[in-house]
Amino acid sequence: MEQQSETTSALIEGLRHIVGADWVHTDALDAWSHDATELWARPDVVVEPLATAEVAAVVRLAARHGVPLVTRGAGSGLAGGAVANTGGVVLSLARMQRLIEVDAQAMTATVQAGIVTGELQAAVEAQGLFYPPDPASLSWCTIGGNVACNAGGPRALKYGVTRQYVLGLEVVLANGEIVRLGGKTHKQASGYNLMQLFVGSEGTLGIITEVTLRLIPLPPMRATLTALFATLDAASNAVTAVLHSGSLPCTIEIMDRATLRAVEAHGALGLPADAGAMLVIEQDGRLAQAVADELALVREVCAQHGGYGIEVATAAADRER
Repeated sequence: MEQQSETTSALIEGLRHIVGADWVHTDALDAWSHDATELWARPDVVVEPLATAEVAAVVRLAARHGVPLVTRGAGSGLAGGAVANTGGVVLSLARMQRLIEVDAQAMTATVQAGIVTGELQAAVEAQGLFYPPDPASLSWCTIGGNVACNAGGPRALKYGVTRQYVLGLEVVLANGEIVRLGGKTHKQASGYNLMQLFVGSEGTLGIITEVTLRLIPLPPMRATLTALFATLDAASNAVTAVLHSGSLPCTIEIMDRATLRAVEAHGALGLPADAGAMLVIEQDGRLAQAVADELALVREVCAQHGGYGIEVATAAADRER
């Protein structure tokens, strides 16, 4: 125990030397002791670096002392990946939230791993560009965590998941070495695709500190449809029929009766508690008439499969509601 105390003291002093005393925490660690689940484990120390070089120095220091290290983004995960169940060091990337570059001509964005996904989306959309992946926690999850977990979201139906948008990574390996993989080019056809090994690796291969992402033009038109169904089977059959119709919506979300009742009990949104299921379908595109035509087809298919109470919203406020 005495040797452990000496090791911990030396580790903490080393961390303070790397990032500054204000960014090394040993007390009041509850905020870093859990993720979005009920898993709970208190680390020995939390460190918040600001740059990749500091992350590499922290990794080397922890390795030298033989102390386990867990990387943490925003703690929005549901798999316990950010929880330090063996104590040791939690390395939080929350301060590494810089939008390094939006290259509108090349349609790329380069960001630090701690940037919040929703904030990145807002920044690129202001320039007429679009980063499609939209995990449910996009208002507080971070790009580094999205890449590590290959996050998706409702728009994955049409646009795919995070993996399809990663062009380049800066990564710190377990020995503290910094490597750059990929780049800004949209076509990378030669050699081993080592970069993609890190997408979805959940921190097992290294710490992602910087990401270059592919962007696409922002679809200017969007419309949303909701349809009620007597049973979950009817709603599920409607989803299949919509996809077989040749229409490819931006999103399709399905809520069964239990979910409708739970959400209504929580938020009093006016959802129909007696429906067996509800579909929320969103269509996007460049031309308003094309989007309207696609959604008219979706509406017809839903009605053919027992859909009722069908509503279509085109105005932004109505879509948000």
